[in-house]
Amino acid sequence: MVKLGRPFTSLLGALAVLTAAMVAIGLRVAFYAIPIILGMATVFLFTMASNALNDYFDRDIDKTNHPERPIPSGKILPRHALNFSISMFSISILMAFCLGAFLGSEIFAVFLTAFVFQIVYEMRFKRNKFVGNITIGFQTMLAFLFGGAIAKAVVPVTILAAAALFSVTGREVVKDIEDITGDTDRLTLPKVVGARKAGIIASSLVILAILISLLPYYPLHFFGAQYLLLILLSDSLFIYSIPIIFQCPEKARRTLKLAMLIAMISFIVGGISQ
Repeated sequence: MVKLGRPFTSLLGALAVLTAAMVAIGLRVAFYAIPIILGMATVFLFTMASNALNDYFDRDIDKTNHPERPIPSGKILPRHALNFSISMFSISILMAFCLGAFLGSEIFAVFLTAFVFQIVYEMRFKRNKFVGNITIGFQTMLAFLFGGAIAKAVVPVTILAAAALFSVTGREVVKDIEDITGDTDRLTLPKVVGARKAGIIASSLVILAILISLLPYYPLHFFGAQYLLLILLSDSLFIYSIPIIFQCPEKARRTLKLAMLIAMISFIVGGISQ
């Protein structure tokens, strides 16, 4: 059942909260240790719930695109996946409400915005996958803003959130290029403009994320050389993934995920060294 929620991807969402807090207030996160841990757990459960709900609605398409996933492979019944999603959502909503009650209503407002977007996407815009691509990127951006709100310093996190918006949206387009054969009943960007043009759009979004990621070092001078070293490693992987998008979207998707993980570590190191 845990596999249904894709725990590694969910862990990246939780790490976004810690990363945002580190960027916002550096080592002072020690004073916010309990709220940040609760915030990370909230986002982890929310992301697990969202992934499970996505698999529930995608169960027929995944028979072609991802037959190895729990539902199409027959390991989990669809109703069990839905119940799992509802349970995870319920716990995460309760945790977010408690955080908002003690630390400020803006925390719950950010969470509620993410929840509404997730449900509206699944119920209304599911067939228009490019809207979904943007929604997922927006959700990731909100995860960083959620962490910033817990640390009571949202403004410094906006650069990180913007980079996440573009990089995640780009990666989602790459996933649609990979799944173009199986997305028979959905309006995906590759189906509308073609795989090559969709690849160009995805590459452009990745390049925007790269450019934004350099801003904390220059010209803003938020972070020092330690940040620059790590972010250049991350950006090198981003750049490496661009030509692969047109050759092997699956490999490009995995490379982009690794680049995003290193980017988050870069921002954490940058926050510590402030």
